[in-house]
Amino acid sequence: MYNVEFEDGSQIATKREELYTLDEELPKRVRARFSTASDMRFEDTFYGADIIQGQKKRQRVLSSRFKNEYVDDPGYRSFLKASFQKKCQKGL
Repeated sequence: MYNVEFEDGSQIATKREELYTLDEELPKRVRARFSTASDMRFEDTFYGADIIQGQKKRQRVLSSRFKNEYVDDPGYRSFLKASFQKKCQKGL
């Protein structure tokens, strides 16, 4: 068993099979669990030319698959909002 200490001071005891050095290749089972998100994944979102120039992104369009399930009635939406707020206030 190895005792691993992290930068924040927390520690964990783990087996050698669960530790990998920077020069070791990760097994497929570990790579499969990798997150696809990274620091640079959304670089275009925050630093792209359209953001720098102030252009807006395109308007979202309702999927035709859910078109029959969506109620586009402002009165109905305000009714739901009001009833939800009443329920939340009663809970407090």
